[in-house]
Parts: sequence; structure tokens; C-alpha cells
Amino acid sequence: SVFNSVYSSLKIADHERLFVIAHGITAGIFTEYLATLPNIKLHAFVLISAHIPNSSRAKHLAANLSVIKPAILDFTYTTSDPIITRQIAQRKRWVRKNQKFDYRHRTLFGLMDSPSQHLNIFKEMSGFFRRL
Repeated sequence: SVFNSVYSSLKIADHERLFVIAHGITAGIFTEYLATLPNIKLHAFVLISAHIPNSSRAKHLAANLSVIKPAILDFTYTTSDPIITRQIAQRKRWVRKNQKFDYRHRTLFGLMDSPSQHLNIFKEMSGFFRRL
């Protein structure tokens, strides 16, 4: 995969941190991929409206989020597709079940392309990264 080749070429020192930000289907597929890499040196994973359109794979997204190693900041919009908004409770339940204490979910209100939404995402990510 592309991520695997990029990751293997990185020279990450102990004091450096690697963060990944993904949106939509890419975030969902990357979550599946991270579930297969238990020893990855990824410090944080930010998801924005993560989903997988394949229903048989989508039902495992919440469980995968709860077992991957990096800290997670999970954004959803109130205006997102119902497939995404219905999974929020399921994601939180799996996180509690597997005791993933470095998971944070934020719901954003309003339009996805609003400049104020971009500012809200930036503020949340900034605070999230500072706490790591």
C-alpha cells in the first residue's frame, strides 16, 4: 500500500510524533488497515465523517476504532449521511467496552464547507494534539 511505503521510508525519532488526518471513505478504510498493524508508531488519528459504504465491512468500523493503537479524534457532522450518524452510539459503546481511553468524539453543527466549521476543527485538533 501507499501508506506502508511512505511509513517505511520515514525515519521517526523517539521524540517525534506522527499524526494522520483522514476524511470520509479514506478514514474508514484506513481504520481497517490500522487494525491490522498493532505495533505502528502512529500517535494520533483524526477522522472526519469516517465511513465505509460496504455494509458488511461498515459494521466492523466501530469495533476497529476501539482496538487500534493511536489516540483518536473522531468528527461527525449533524448533516452527515444517516449511515454515519447512526454509528456514533455504536462507536462510543465499543470504545467503552474495550476501554480505549484516548478516544474523543466531537459532533459539528452546521454545513461542512462553512469557514467556521473549519475553524472549529482546527481548534479541536490543536487542543487534542497538545494533550498528547
